[in-house]
Amino acid sequence: MRYLVETFAVGALRRGQGIEQCLGAVQGAETPAIGWVGIESTKRGYEVTLHVVEEQ
Repeated sequence: MRYLVETFAVGALRRGQGIEQCLGAVQGAETPAIGWVGIESTKRGYEVTLHVVEEQ
């Protein structure tokens, strides 16, 4: 899936499943990099993690 549809994201989080979405190329990085965000539900709310990795 190219884009994560809001209704799918909300449904997954309500069921306790994590979601991820690719953000594409990171602007301003010294070396080419790609980013994505992950969201997981926890007992206290949601945990949001931003991942950035070098593109090889």
